[in-house]
Amino acid sequence: MRRLLIAFALFLPIVLGAQDIPPGTMVRVVVRGQRAMVGIVRAFSADSIHVTTLQGAHFSHALGNVRRIDRNEGRTTAAGARKGMMIGAIVGGVSALGTFLSPGELGGKFFAGAFVGAIVGGVRGAITGADRWTAVSLPVGGRLSLMPMPAQRVGVAVTYAF
Repeated sequence: MRRLLIAFALFLPIVLGAQDIPPGTMVRVVVRGQRAMVGIVRAFSADSIHVTTLQGAHFSHALGNVRRIDRNEGRTTAAGARKGMMIGAIVGGVSALGTFLSPGELGGKFFAGAFVGAIVGGVRGAITGADRWTAVSLPVGGRLSLMPMPAQRVGVAVTYAF
């Protein structure tokens, strides 16, 4: 029985543990009932995260209240180009619709505007780039506690939250 408890105590933190986020990492944090906040990690522990936003505000949240944490992996030109092409095509097509003179010209002008907008947006997006985010695994909500008991025994408490 003791070997089973030791194996359980060693294995459970691996299953329930979160990835470590070193201080100085840019993250996007989504907390229940709030919009996403982007900032720099000041401290990260097994139960909380402390972040300074890009505007200079500080916030701390218990990991139990955090729905999602994304780590910034840098900027990519390909994703920026794709995003710019989509936005440019929509803006160019809608802008061209406002200039049509007769109903017969509607389709041609829309596609011409969308084409030009996609090219301009793609170039602009490739120059500026887009942030690349990867999800950080959070603890499942469990915690294992080992407590010394009288008569050389060990008490085990498992807490699990949804």
